[in-house]
Amino acid sequence: MYPAGFARNPGPLAGRSLFQVNEFPKVYNPIQQLVTNGEVINSTLDATGKVGRTNFFASINQLRQEGSIKFMPGYTRNSMRTNVDQQLGSNVNISFRSSYSTANDYNSGGAFFSLTRQPANAERRQTDSKVRIFIRTVAQQQGAQNTNPAYSTQNFVPLNRIDRFVGNFTARWTPLSWLDGEFNFGYDNRNNFQETQQDRGFRTTALSATNLGSIDRSAGRSTSLNASGNLSARKGWFDEALNTRLTLRYLYEGQDARSQGTGGTNLAVPGLRDPDAAIQNYYTTGGSEQVRQVGFFTNLDVDYKGRYILGGLVRRDGSSLFGSANRWQTYGRGSFAWRLSDEPWFNVDQVSDLKFRYSVGQAGTRPIFSEQYETFNIGNGGALNPNTLGNRFLAPEVSTETEMGMDLELFGRYGLTVTKARNVIDQQLLQVPPPAAAGFASQWKNAGQLTNDVWEVSLTIPLIATRNTDYSARID
Repeated sequence: MYPAGFARNPGPLAGRSLFQVNEFPKVYNPIQQLVTNGEVINSTLDATGKVGRTNFFASINQLRQEGSIKFMPGYTRNSMRTNVDQQLGSNVNISFRSSYSTANDYNSGGAFFSLTRQPANAERRQTDSKVRIFIRTVAQQQGAQNTNPAYSTQNFVPLNRIDRFVGNFTARWTPLSWLDGEFNFGYDNRNNFQETQQDRGFRTTALSATNLGSIDRSAGRSTSLNASGNLSARKGWFDEALNTRLTLRYLYEGQDARSQGTGGTNLAVPGLRDPDAAIQNYYTTGGSEQVRQVGFFTNLDVDYKGRYILGGLVRRDGSSLFGSANRWQTYGRGSFAWRLSDEPWFNVDQVSDLKFRYSVGQAGTRPIFSEQYETFNIGNGGALNPNTLGNRFLAPEVSTETEMGMDLELFGRYGLTVTKARNVIDQQLLQVPPPAAAGFASQWKNAGQLTNDVWEVSLTIPLIATRNTDYSARID
């Protein structure tokens, strides 16, 4: 809003033909009336040290943001961290990482839209005899958009409270120069609580059920636990001409989530911050999910004199998100590269590097939690209405990508890369209509396939190459 009373700046040219016949006796700056220079205070106390073979670090922190909108409390977070590293002997190291934080966030939102509808003569902080901010800022305008943004920021302040703990433990073991192992354990717990309330007597610019008040409360908890073990062996053969690396890995993941909510409308009395105060449209919701999955990996990499590079991986996954009759899925990956320019008989001086490569690999997309189960809608009187038919044979989507290409470098300057890729997504998860006799509206099935073919060509041309400057252009 500008002092002339325009809702937006018309610009120097368009503004020449605009004028206000009756100027406002007094004008206000709407931004200054609603926005405040809230303080930001970030305080930290930490300590670090070493005792023998133990290194440690600890810190506590508080962050307070008063916010930039008047009447809104802003954001506050308290947190603490602890890190410990310990060396046991010459071949074992362990480390522990943990953090805990709790935060309160107040944010009603929506104030800036109403702020753009305010004329220059509107006083947004004016109060009545009961020290209540007026819901309308322009007495002569009774439209629904004549809403004072300061009223909602003062009288509707939802709270979002979150606390979270994250911990991780790692142990590394190197019994031999060519053999090492690692174990990881991680834990993540998050709790959240949300409350919103519009008290009885909440004002609006038009008659609304909101005037009788409403209240909503929700709470949730999510926990994630991860554990993995990794064992790697490296070996050089024939005077290090042939190098191999074998990796074995195990992975476990578990997630639990629970939530519940309650609320209603038409509060019996104002000022009571209890869901029992609602006497109409009372509701209760809730849900829970449990996901478990394990994975086994075997990976082998072979390199002969940098000319022949071979890699292969086999992965076996089991997941509770798959159908009960199809809990396991196997994935694979293989690759081969041949650096022709390193062959002893290759004598083309203009070619600095020439490599041919081929690879094929698989990845999966898991179904979401509810897709394998039968679902029902609960109607009046507790009647169950069929919704989604379950599928105990549900499997993950499997994406298989095949790629072949060539990398060429000429005169140590110019680069050319050519790649042909084909991606096939099989067993697509689609929601399809089941037979009418089943009595359900839909069912999730592995019922589709998507194929994508791509050619990629890239040319790199150096433009400036000096001791201090390197500038090149790439054309794809």
